[in-house]
Amino acid sequence: MKNNRDFIAHLLMVTIALSLTACAKKNDHAGNSGLGSSAAVAPTAPTAPTAAQQQSSSVKPDPNYPIANYVNLTSGNQLMFLYYALSGMPPDYSKISQLYSQDYRNTSDAFKKQDILKALTPQIDAAISAAKNQHYLIWEADYTPISHYDFSKKSYSINSPYFQSASASGYFGDNNGYKIKFENGTDFVSLPVPDENLAKNIESRVSKSEAFNIKIYCFAQSADPSDDSINAVITRVELLTQTGIVLASYPAK
Repeated sequence: MKNNRDFIAHLLMVTIALSLTACAKKNDHAGNSGLGSSAAVAPTAPTAPTAAQQQSSSVKPDPNYPIANYVNLTSGNQLMFLYYALSGMPPDYSKISQLYSQDYRNTSDAFKKQDILKALTPQIDAAISAAKNQHYLIWEADYTPISHYDFSKKSYSINSPYFQSASASGYFGDNNGYKIKFENGTDFVSLPVPDENLAKNIESRVSKSEAFNIKIYCFAQSADPSDDSINAVITRVELLTQTGIVLASYPAK
């Protein structure tokens, strides 16, 4: 890469814009147990909410907010900018640059490092400002197993760690310093499928050990400084084939 400060600033501006743009194309992850190659999940100990979190949690998602306007999460950088947008904490520009910029990480020259930081600072501020208006998000996990059909409940159980515990957190491989947690995930472990024909279709796929994707639509409510995570409320869950066909959703359309 050229050692030209204007070139660096331009390249970083383009990269930030791409990370904040909603992605309509499904992520091509590879993994298992509901995890993708660029997204992962880790258990964390539950902590008591701070006063700031309690205040932010009073903001509830709009049930009529258009599904089409939700923003796809594709990078840990989005979670990082959203964390600062929600927490209201002063940005730690050095920490952000270390996680975000490969050039910043790889440069040992103190003057070059300072030049990169100066170029990044206004762009980081702009990204955090934009994130303040991006509370409605989509988290997608590939290769998620589901149980066989439960006739008594007329539902399938989604065997995803995101739905097993409110302390499970997801993160991206490109920037694993910031995470997302779903405080009401256990409410969505059961996916109602009352339509028998649809249930048979899904069951035939389960019997063949087909892999499924899940899309978690959520509303980011607050930030947790104890582990640099976003606390989100799930508003909708979709079960999809690996080719992106929606099989079932809850709440149903």
